Amino acid sequence: MKGITNNHLSFARICLCILCAACISFSASAQNKSVKVNVKDVTVKELLKAIEAGSTYKFAYVDTDIDLSGKVTVNAENEDIVSILKKVLPDVNVTFRDQTIILNKKAPSQAPAQKVVKQGPRVVTGKVVDKEGQPVIGAMIIERGTQNGAGTDINGNYELKLKGESPVLEVSLIGYNTVTAALTANQTKADFVLEEEAIRLDDVVVIGYGVQNKRDVTTAVSSIKAEDFANTPTTDFRESMAAKMPGVQVLNLGGQPDGNVTVRVRGIQSATSGNDPLYVIDGIPCDSRAFANLDGNDIESLEVLKDASAAAIYGSRGSCGVIIVTTKRGGGEKPVISYDGQFSLSNVSKKIDMLDAYEFATMFRESRNGSYLFSEPTGSISDPSAGRPEVYHRIDPLINAYLEDKTGTLTEGKFSVTAVCASGNHDEKELLSMAAAAEKYSDHPVATALKTAAEPVVSDIVNVENFAGEGLRADVGGHAVYVGNAKLMLRASVNASEPEKPGTVVHVAVDGEYAGYIIISDSVKPQSAAAVAALKAEGVMKTVMLTGDRKAVAEEVASALGLDEVHSELLPADKVEYVKSMMTALPENKSLAFVGDGINDAPVLKTADVGIAMGAAGSDAAIEAADVVLMDDNPGKVAAAVTLSRRTVHIVHQNIAFALGVKLLFLILAAFGVATMWEAVFADVGVTVIAVLNALRAMK
Repeated sequence: MKGITNNHLSFARICLCILCAACISFSASAQNKSVKVNVKDVTVKELLKAIEAGSTYKFAYVDTDIDLSGKVTVNAENEDIVSILKKVLPDVNVTFRDQTIILNKKAPSQAPAQKVVKQGPRVVTGKVVDKEGQPVIGAMIIERGTQNGAGTDINGNYELKLKGESPVLEVSLIGYNTVTAALTANQTKADFVLEEEAIRLDDVVVIGYGVQNKRDVTTAVSSIKAEDFANTPTTDFRESMAAKMPGVQVLNLGGQPDGNVTVRVRGIQSATSGNDPLYVIDGIPCDSRAFANLDGNDIESLEVLKDASAAAIYGSRGSCGVIIVTTKRGGGEKPVISYDGQFSLSNVSKKIDMLDAYEFATMFRESRNGSYLFSEPTGSISDPSAGRPEVYHRIDPLINAYLEDKTGTLTEGKFSVTAVCASGNHDEKELLSMAAAAEKYSDHPVATALKTAAEPVVSDIVNVENFAGEGLRADVGGHAVYVGNAKLMLRASVNASEPEKPGTVVHVAVDGEYAGYIIISDSVKPQSAAAVAALKAEGVMKTVMLTGDRKAVAEEVASALGLDEVHSELLPADKVEYVKSMMTALPENKSLAFVGDGINDAPVLKTADVGIAMGAAGSDAAIEAADVVLMDDNPGKVAAAVTLSRRTVHIVHQNIAFALGVKLLFLILAAFGVATMWEAVFADVGVTVIAVLNALRAMK
């Protein structure tokens, strides 16, 4: 019995030990918080599922409190779960409750203030090239969803401070396909390769701030392509713009092949300032001269901005429109040689025999005198105009004083050398060559005549110095050369005598010694004498010539034309002062007119009551400052303009008197109840029609 009891006790002890070991093992297994995880580039949510699969725990959390979309990589070998979670979710509290791990967002107070480290914005750099490896200049790199961006420099490099944590960059440039790339968490360098975009120029138009579809800007932007220039037989590509773009006017002043071509966008917008549009060639603002010097074969496309698109980027400079020119670019490695030639013939099919200014003035005077003698049989054509009774017998002059420049206005403005007189050890050929060499960089008509008459001289020309109203000094081949009038010779301390020969005298001094003089002459226009006579027949009180030429030449021209006064050897400022003094001396309601053509005449044209410029040979400054432009440089047209002005004024007075008289009559009739609706219609519409028909008489 005792043996049996011991055996039972031993068995009980063995069972108790096994039970205790099982409990201890179960407890250790229940408290084991380590796990083996090996994942790469997965979301946090996928990591939590991997931990659940490798352990006995389940996770509990609120989706809105925890960001589970971030990508992580974890390689843990029996590592504590809490340690893993703190690495990937540092802002989350981890709480164990039985076999459940609870994740919740930490309160702001739980984050130690001392451990918060504020980091600066991440900076990404890189380079943008094309498919040939060449840097792309001006490409825009934009961080998607923000206004943050940067542009590439001349080497294609860029630098951009990022704002977002997971940025996506977009690289774009006109003519290239847009490239998009997402950056990784720690990426600080990103290079891009752009490919050219296959688009047609007629699908888009270039405007000041990019490109737009042509159908979207039909009224605001007009566009023409290279084919339009190639298929138009014109001597100037600007003439090809005519009648191809609505709202754009192309005017050829004078009609000559080398005439000045003017471009106007939506007409004349300013009466006092310039009306030229702004020209932008390949992104560079230029003036009209650079636009005129373009070769039409080099133009790829031409756009004209007419509305708000012009002022949106160019401001007040685009108030008169903007013309944007895109030139062609090389498309191949092999050179291409092309030839483009054209010619044209034209003649007048039917030439009408017209009266010139003198003949018209004579006819007008005879008709006025005939009307006077018909009304007053006892009168005489010698009776003064002021004593004649009727308006159609006498017409007070609109212009009481008429002033003209000489060169280019009364004369042809084409100088030529007529005499050369050398002095001392210099011969005539050397004298002319030295003078022409000193005037090499001058475009004055006298300088042009000297360079035309002389043989080319290959010499070093330095230290050129101009003296207003006198001439210039230059070092020619090591010699100090003075070329100018007698005043310049006095400045150089050289004695020079004035010759008796007619024409403009150009004195020459070399190394302080008088070398001789050159005579340059100009010819009077054939219409000038008739123009002066026609003006006097129109009642102009005084005709005066103002010139900077010497006195003998000025008096000779004035005598040949029958002018009342002549003032010579004047500077531009002297002309302005004389015009001001003469305007002050004029009676009230009397006008003074000045005719000129050169850039020096622009201040005088602006000062006079009526400024008249020569349109064909005149300078741009003179044309801009003038009130009237003679397109064919014929001074006789002034008398015709005066006659037309008088006729227009008379017609205006007639229309005003007729309209007011008829309306007053029908108002009186309506007050007495006589006028009906039909009379009221006639007083309104009928009077307007009659006034318009009467105004058409001015065109005869």
